[in-house]
Amino acid sequence: MKITRHILASKMAAYLHHEITLADLVKFAEEGQINGDYEEHYFKEINEILSRIGVADVQNFDLAWEDYERFLHLLDYNVKIQVAPAA
Repeated sequence: MKITRHILASKMAAYLHHEITLADLVKFAEEGQINGDYEEHYFKEINEILSRIGVADVQNFDLAWEDYERFLHLLDYNVKIQVAPAA
């Protein structure tokens, strides 16, 4: 499967929305690195992001909110936060 900026952004968004686990995101990144079939225009950015996410489950390599925000900006996405009262 070719990894595009849209697919990668969707995976990160799913993680940030607690729809997938960190382990799921790391597995996606590791499999993507093995495959290495990235959208040509964003090859450098996708490769960098997958490399960082691929080790996010290792102590001292965890990622902060700001890291995901920067990754999404590299892929030409804006990040918006919506806060709502708990049900």
